[in-house]
Amino acid sequence: MTHLFEILVAITDCFGKILFMNFLDLKFYFIVVVIIFWAYYFVYRTSKEKTLVHYWSFPFSDSKKLFKIVLSIKIPIIIGLLA
Repeated sequence: MTHLFEILVAITDCFGKILFMNFLDLKFYFIVVVIIFWAYYFVYRTSKEKTLVHYWSFPFSDSKKLFKIVLSIKIPIIIGLLA
C-alpha cells in the first residue's frame, strides 16, 4: 500500500509542478510545500521502519560527514530561492 501511495504522490508532484510552476507561477510555495511534505514523510517512514533507510540507500554510517555535505549544498540553494 505504501508503494502505491509513493507512486501517487510522485505523480501528483509532476502535475503540481506543471500547474503551480508553469501556469500559476507559484514556484516558491510549491517548492516549500513539496520539501516540507517529503521531509516529514521521510522522518515518519524511517521512524516506523528503521531498515528503510538502508533500503533507500542513505548511508548514515558517517552521518556527521553526510550532514556537513548536505548542509553545504542546502544553504546556498535556500539563499538562492529566497533572493
